[in-house]
Amino acid sequence: MKIDIALLDDHPLIVEGLRQMLLQAGFNICGTFQRAEDLEKFLTEHKPALVLIDISLPDKNGLDLCRELRKKYPKLVIIILSSHAERSRIVQALENGANGYILKNSDLGELIPNLRAALDGELVFCRNTREIMLSQSASPAALLKITRREKDVLQLMAGGRTSAEIAEQLFLSPLTVETHRRNLLQKVNVKNAAELIAIAKENGWI
Repeated sequence: MKIDIALLDDHPLIVEGLRQMLLQAGFNICGTFQRAEDLEKFLTEHKPALVLIDISLPDKNGLDLCRELRKKYPKLVIIILSSHAERSRIVQALENGANGYILKNSDLGELIPNLRAALDGELVFCRNTREIMLSQSASPAALLKITRREKDVLQLMAGGRTSAEIAEQLFLSPLTVETHRRNLLQKVNVKNAAELIAIAKENGWI
């Protein structure tokens, strides 16, 4: 059974190139769109497994759309495919619920494996976005400074658990969990949980 994918990009040549590539890889393209509004209408009646979304759209910012779709369709795999290489955009995409961020200038051979990995539940980046995410963070040596309890907290954070849920599972107070979270952010030199989890996964810490 082929996996349904929808494409949202306002550049017809890019859409057609993606469509041909994905078809050759065995995916089914169930819809191509140039406006966020049209994709949103489509999703009310159709349930693709994955959507590829550009950031710069004529009617809505793709990152805002990502946040809205994540709330409506928790199981939908959302990949941002963009020419924007700023770290702040990548982080915002992760905060808004994206399952990955791939640059349009990435190697063609990276796209299909990344899509398959995202469908398997992984957080995915192309080589360039991975380098951007890791460039300003702590080195893997930071892992040596992370305590066993902090690693337990990090693992549960990556699983989407709230501080209250983590506290209950680890038999800790919510205040202690928040302290561990704050210490982890400082040690890995990131500003929020989305960055922390992304760095941890990229380094194989969790």
